[in-house]
Amino acid sequence: MPTSTTDDAADEGTPPVGDQYQVEHFKPTGTLFVLALFVATLVLLWASVFVILLSRGSL
Repeated sequence: MPTSTTDDAADEGTPPVGDQYQVEHFKPTGTLFVLALFVATLVLLWASVFVILLSRGSL
């Protein structure tokens, strides 16, 4: 039985380790920044509504 390592059936599913086949680990820093900005805006808006309710004595 030949012991060739170039064309084994077990290696068919694994891509070669070239520059064009390496997996990039993308980190969505811009998306996380926009999400944090959106959440901060919502918190500030609800805080202003809460302060208005407190000043009117409605709460």
